[in-house]
Amino acid sequence: MNTVEKVLKTISYSSMIMYHDCPRMYYFNYILGPRIYESTIYTIYGKLIHKYCQDILLQKISKSDALKNFERTWKKFCKLYNKKIDIKFNTNELQTAGLKIINNTQEAFEKQFGTSIAHKAEHNLYCSMDNYPQKFTGYIDLIIEQDPIIIVDFKIVSSAFMYRKYKDKYKDYQLTLYKHFLCKEKNIDIKNVKLFFCLLERNEKSKKPVQFLEVSCGQKKIKNALKILNNTLYNIDRKFFPPKRISCNLYGRECPFKTNGFCK
Repeated sequence: MNTVEKVLKTISYSSMIMYHDCPRMYYFNYILGPRIYESTIYTIYGKLIHKYCQDILLQKISKSDALKNFERTWKKFCKLYNKKIDIKFNTNELQTAGLKIINNTQEAFEKQFGTSIAHKAEHNLYCSMDNYPQKFTGYIDLIIEQDPIIIVDFKIVSSAFMYRKYKDKYKDYQLTLYKHFLCKEKNIDIKNVKLFFCLLERNEKSKKPVQFLEVSCGQKKIKNALKILNNTLYNIDRKFFPPKRISCNLYGRECPFKTNGFCK
């Protein structure tokens, strides 16, 4: 099977950003496969926090039960993988921070959005593109059905202040694309949808463990995000996967494909 036949039939925000960071990294991850995915203590922690925050907001579980379940699950995870957890991670501090987040989630949402009940969590987008055969796919963390409709994306952060300070347009494009394709899927006017990052601080000393950051999004921003998405698909479909050397040490660590000798 040749490269053209192996090109994936979908594209997501994360794969678009990976191509933007380094086309060769995208090629190794998505075309050749299997994709390298590093599961860390932070990703496990984030999944647990997401689950219990969503369950509380969807009224699937009480706050007290969510707190008990998170604490029990986290302790069990840390016990099972104690020898593999890097000493630099203070699991007790993370547990305390997680309990503070879960304890404050419902109150923070009610203060920000009123007593509206979240309509759906992990809404799966699977939408056709206008000019390309691929489908755009993604998962919206939370949708609150009110007027206007609220799209929320959870972000586990070390500091909400630092996230705000260093946030760039590419982070905003995640929610921008979610808004565009949700409106396309449900035939909703873009003026009737608002976007928020929900910043969850993994800092046990945080006084505001749950904070919100609204993302402005109009036609111009959607146009800019779609331009990057379309350019990415254009280059993927013409098999353009050059290495981007400036990204070899992206995020302060060496690319695994360079380390294992795949990319020279």
